[in-house]
Amino acid sequence: MNTNAIGIQQRNYSMDVLRIAACLGVILHHVTSSVIAMGYVERGSVPWMFITALYSFTKWSVPIFVMITGFFFLNPDRELPLKKLYGKYILRLVSSLVFWTWFYAIVLKCRYTCFYPFGGQDNNFWYIGMCIGLYISMPVLRLVAANEKVLSYSCWLWLIIRSYLFIGKYMELPIVITDYVYTGYVGYCLWGYYLSRLTLNQKQTRIVYIVGLLSLAITMLLPIVTKEKMKFSFECPGPILMSIALFCFFVKHPFQFPTKSVKIISHLSAMTFGIYMVHTLVEIETFTRIHRFIPNLYLLMLVSLVVTFLLSYIIILIIKQIPILKKWVV
Repeated sequence: MNTNAIGIQQRNYSMDVLRIAACLGVILHHVTSSVIAMGYVERGSVPWMFITALYSFTKWSVPIFVMITGFFFLNPDRELPLKKLYGKYILRLVSSLVFWTWFYAIVLKCRYTCFYPFGGQDNNFWYIGMCIGLYISMPVLRLVAANEKVLSYSCWLWLIIRSYLFIGKYMELPIVITDYVYTGYVGYCLWGYYLSRLTLNQKQTRIVYIVGLLSLAITMLLPIVTKEKMKFSFECPGPILMSIALFCFFVKHPFQFPTKSVKIISHLSAMTFGIYMVHTLVEIETFTRIHRFIPNLYLLMLVSLVVTFLLSYIIILIIKQIPILKKWVV
């Protein structure tokens, strides 16, 4: 999510809008998850179907964050020496992880979280661990991105392997692939840059969008039809294809904004990393309290989304007033 500082001469406000949307998507993902996990809806009921579909819909949010990282960090025209990579970006992620681990443990008194003195992957912190791994691999990934054929090969092979493994999870396949390279979120990072370099005609673009919409529909409906016997993780073909389509739209159709809107968008975009880090804590502390006053499930989710975002924003705004925390934590 920290992707604004690699010597960009002209800010890409479409990426800022996409980053803000992804931040809201992550919060909605956790709000719907709370509704399901706490048993507020009966499995198989209409509300359960709606919330499950909404939960599945938000599967694009985390992949989009990683694609934005690839969009900026994999550009070979931008220098990224190891000293800057480790001394600025990776160190910031590590310090942020340690700080927020302590913050959560102190505020929650370890009620809903495990305490790791030097940072752990409890709650939403798994994402930071994943980002650190990506950043460590960035010098190699940048070499891949610099070669168009290797980049194209890597992106499509990753998609094929992810799809194969998903199908193989529910079907007995005769061939077993043990992959050590094209795993996890590496593909999203590569696709983020690949789409910025890919030239598509009108017909090809239309196909990408159609496939993305179909993937969205399947991702939302399949868990409902199968009563969650078949579910999509962030690395499954459904979320992959709909994330590619969404990212492609923002890359191929850059937005133009008036000056006042640009300032607001830039500000909110710069707040998303901190909001991501604190939002789970806010959501945990507010959701059950809000539920006491709002019996309507749909209104509850809307209010929880807005309250979690606003309170997280205010907390980060306060923290940003402390220079050292602003530099290394949020």
